[in-house]
Amino acid sequence: MPGKESGGVGNFWYSFDHGLAHFISIDTETDFAYSPEWPFIRDIKGDETLPTEAQTFITDSGPFGRIDNNNWKDNKAYEQYQWLAKDLAAVDRKKTPWIFINGHRPMYSSQTSSYQKNVRNAFEELMLEHGVDAYFAGHIHWYERLFPLGANGTIDTASIKDNNTYYTNEGKSITHIVNGMAGNIESHSELSANQPVLNITAVLNARDYGFSKLKITSTSATWEFIKGGDGSVGDKLTLLKK
Repeated sequence: MPGKESGGVGNFWYSFDHGLAHFISIDTETDFAYSPEWPFIRDIKGDETLPTEAQTFITDSGPFGRIDNNNWKDNKAYEQYQWLAKDLAAVDRKKTPWIFINGHRPMYSSQTSSYQKNVRNAFEELMLEHGVDAYFAGHIHWYERLFPLGANGTIDTASIKDNNTYYTNEGKSITHIVNGMAGNIESHSELSANQPVLNITAVLNARDYGFSKLKITSTSATWEFIKGGDGSVGDKLTLLKK
């Protein structure tokens, strides 16, 4: 992965241009405040220099970048945040009018979890500020397409042309898509009996396995969810530049 070439860190966070799009991959497991995998500094108590075995969890890891002044509660102190801000600021929208970011964990889903708020707190404001068009995630073992969302999950109804067509609205909203349908021994994720599909969700498929395709022109980006069973299109979304 082009971590070194893009000024990132290995395969943890990096970016590259491909055709008319600038693609960014971020680490949603570590290297931001209250990340799912705790940095060891979060476990240190008192005048300890390292946490004890009893203080750590099996998934503790990182950070893989710098944390200024060891201030692990401040997202802006993390090297990953600083790198992302610099990378986004350098994008030439005349050359690459589209910006797409992917991370393992989603910011929003009908399957809600506490980590989603922490991912949003770390990255959402920065993505909105720089006009990111879409955020792609996995982690949840289903396919879910959400409506274009502004800060705190506000649906940008003005950017919805129809159920399969959204307008991009740089600085105001981001389209979120979750595709964890590649397959897993755990099978598909499911909502519990008392969990509704949230109004932020346009399409939810917890039946099929599959993958996604993305086709880009200077004014449109077409996303398709392809069913693994027969190769048919299970969902299609077109993003239009105003």
